Order: sequence, then structure tokens, then C-alpha cells
Amino acid sequence: LQRPERWRRAGAVLVAAGAAAFLVARGVFRAGPLRPMDTAFLPVAAADFVAGEALEFRRRRVYNEWGWGGYLARRFPDEFRVFMDGRYIFHPLLAASAEAERSPEAWQAFLDRWSVDWVIVADRRTADPYFKRSEWALVHRDGTARVLVRRSAFAPGWAARFEAPAAR
Repeated sequence: LQRPERWRRAGAVLVAAGAAAFLVARGVFRAGPLRPMDTAFLPVAAADFVAGEALEFRRRRVYNEWGWGGYLARRFPDEFRVFMDGRYIFHPLLAASAEAERSPEAWQAFLDRWSVDWVIVADRRTADPYFKRSEWALVHRDGTARVLVRRSAFAPGWAARFEAPAAR
């Protein structure tokens, strides 16, 4: 009875070694310099805006798109903690944020629950009903992202300098 167990272990070791050799040969575990990141779908311009106003955004609570968390965490390691990070596919807030997006009221309750001071969200989102102008100021918008700040969390004069005019 000991022999078959020994053979099973040896077989498992051989399979694991073969898989590792295959992955090394394919270059999966390649060491070397980091390759440039494709930033086409990342909020680079919005992050540039935040970086330019770092003193205002520093240490304030942010809500960010799940897929942008890794980029923002790498770009701003000391300025703020990202809300969700796409590098972790089983993030506990992913389902809750998706559920909150079903209605403007649920969305606002979600942001209130987490004491969010500002958001960086995809520009494709319908922002107006979800971010009431009386409570939120749109301070940056480009083709990829929007940055909105909670009026009560930022100095009124600062937000007014950047706020986009109301849509007609």
C-alpha cells in the first residue's frame, strides 16, 4: 500500500516540475525591467489634475472605479487610499457598489455610508442624477474620467475655481 502513495507523490512532483518548466520556457516568470503600461483606458488626465491639487485631495476619502484602483494606488501611494482595487478580483465592496448604482438614492446612501469626499469615475457614466449639483461639484472632466467633490468637504472657493458650468 505504501508503493502506490509514493508513486502518486512522485507523479505530482513531476507534473508540478513540468508545469513550472513550461511556464519558465514560455516566459511567464520573466525577470527584467517593467514594460511601459498602456494608459489608454486609465484616468491619466484626471490623475494629473488630482496631482496638481494634491494638497486639497490629500487624506480625503475617495471612491474610484474598481479597475482604476491599482493605477491610482501606484500613482498616489501616500496621498490617499483607493476605495477598490482591480488587482483583487474578489473585493468585498464590488457587489455593494454595483448594487448602489441601481438608483441615485442608493448611490448617495452608499457614498454617505463610506464618508466619500470625492470620486473619480468613468466619463461614460450618467453623472447628473447621481451627483446632485447642490451637493457635488464637477471639478474635472476629460474623455476618460470625471472628478467630483462633495461641496461640504472642500473649501467653496477652491471648488468654484474648477467647477464646470451647469449643462443647459
